[in-house]
Parts: sequence; C-alpha cells; structure tokens
Amino acid sequence: MRLYLYLSLLCLFASSEIKALPSDLSINHSGIVQGDSIKEYRASYIYLNGLKLDSTQIDSLQALIIQSYQEGRPFQELVEAYNMDSRGGDLGWFRAKIFVKAFVEAVDEHQKGEIFTVDIPAYHWYYVVLKTHDSRWVEE
Repeated sequence: MRLYLYLSLLCLFASSEIKALPSDLSINHSGIVQGDSIKEYRASYIYLNGLKLDSTQIDSLQALIIQSYQEGRPFQELVEAYNMDSRGGDLGWFRAKIFVKAFVEAVDEHQKGEIFTVDIPAYHWYYVVLKTHDSRWVEE
C-alpha cells in the first residue's frame, strides 16, 4: 500500500511521456521529523511539461503566470489556463518523504502567500508553485 501511494504521488509530477520512474529521485528525510511529529506542507502548483515546451517557452510562461497572479488573477484560474497535467491546483496537506527533494525544499524555503518556480530539468518537470498555508507539525 505504501509503495502504491508513493508511486501514485510521484505520477502527479510526471508527464504521460515518462514511462518509468527515475531511479535517482532524491527524497527529503532530514528536518521533517521532531520526536513523534512530522512536518507537513500545503501548496498549489501549475505543471509545465518540458517534453512539450522548450526552455524559452517555459521561462516565458512561468514569468507570465507569476505576473498574472501578482496582478490579482486567482491562482485557480491560472491552473485551469496553463496546467499541463491532469491534476494541478491544490495538493492538500503533504509530507516531505513522498515528494522530490527539490520540490519540498522550495516549498519549505518560502512563506505562505509566496509564488515561485521549481525546475527539475533532468526530468522535464517545471512548476509554478503557490505556498497556500504555513507548514505545520503533526503527530505521526
């Protein structure tokens, strides 16, 4: 069950063109456990598929999305307009141990309400992320 959950969540970040999961995905386990508590995060994202867009298009779209949000356009509208996977939007509460290290570290480094990009070019994964809630510690 745990492996199924892990694979399902990783698939949220992979495009349909990726047929196998990369074997060297770094999973973040440091700084997420305090005694019996574990750190959780909450964010929304827009995925841009690096297999369908070149780097210039990705950079332009990321800048446009951020500018549109900063000018008052709701993030969910931007998700509906630009997201390139089947989910997008609110991830709900998630724990670091099931996500790619670079994504979790970026979310952890930002404050609630900040919008930022996360690029994982080795796998053609590009994101615009909005941190929607402060991180929290919960009992495991």
